[in-house]
Amino acid sequence: MATPVLSDDDEFPKGFYLRVVDDVPWLRGYRCDDLYMHPLESQFLFVKTPA
Repeated sequence: MATPVLSDDDEFPKGFYLRVVDDVPWLRGYRCDDLYMHPLESQFLFVKTPA
């Protein structure tokens, strides 16, 4: 889930992702600093809603 950065604190979640565990979807937050790079195999999905 793409969002603006909500806090400059590296301990505060910088974004969110979906994870499925035992067929149950979870929305989870992740923390990182400004130097983190997502792995090349990461997949991103963007949905544009009508205005």
